[in-house]
Amino acid sequence: MRQAEGLCLLEQGVRDFGVIRFVGAPRAPLRLELLGHREVFADGAVGLYRVAPPWHPAHPATAELGTTEQRAGSAVLIADPLATRVLMALYEGYETRVEHAAWYGGDAAIRIGNEHLRGQYEAFARCLEDVTARGWSMYERTRIEYPSDKTELSEADRTRLRQVAEYVLADPAVTRVFVDGHTDDVGPDYANLALSKRRAEQVAAFLESSGVPAKRLVVRYHGSKYPVAAGDTDADRAENRRTTVRLERDWGGGDVASR
Repeated sequence: MRQAEGLCLLEQGVRDFGVIRFVGAPRAPLRLELLGHREVFADGAVGLYRVAPPWHPAHPATAELGTTEQRAGSAVLIADPLATRVLMALYEGYETRVEHAAWYGGDAAIRIGNEHLRGQYEAFARCLEDVTARGWSMYERTRIEYPSDKTELSEADRTRLRQVAEYVLADPAVTRVFVDGHTDDVGPDYANLALSKRRAEQVAAFLESSGVPAKRLVVRYHGSKYPVAAGDTDADRAENRRTTVRLERDWGGGDVASR
């Protein structure tokens, strides 16, 4: 197991073929790459099977894990959820057999053993936890700022919110997304409450259009009730004109209200 910049890599050699590599990254599903030092497979579907070796209690059981499409001359790339099925089968002591038509005719198969994988698995899991935690620190809280009396999102805001949405979609442990609208103290309370509502709803609508399920969104609006800067200067009021996006993740702890 090794860690590249922002990536966790679990690699194992495959006899007479090359290398398999599990690749994990924040905001991305697990990926399995079969990197051969020679061309083996033709175009078409590749089948992956879980095989109990002779020393396994389930021997001689065989079960299909799934299929993936292959283009001749390229590496075999296996996406989630099939990549995770293969990883867990290897961790549980099974072998994986990869079967497909060979480019030279007939059938081809490679065997992926688990001889060296189990010892690397725990380090790989710790690496994934680490990169997830660092990804979490980048997207847990987001702040959108506004000119006076405005609700429009800038292009930079939209880019940031798309990134937040991508993280939410990639991390199944994110349970809720809190969107809180705020204003400065200029103007009557009823107008500020309505303005903060429009700000929060626009941000929530953009997140939903970017793929965040509506059931995970919690939209709230507060007018000028919760300032983060207590003064009445232009700079203080600019600080208070905001919509915040806070992610809640299932760490096993309780919720803390966002302000």
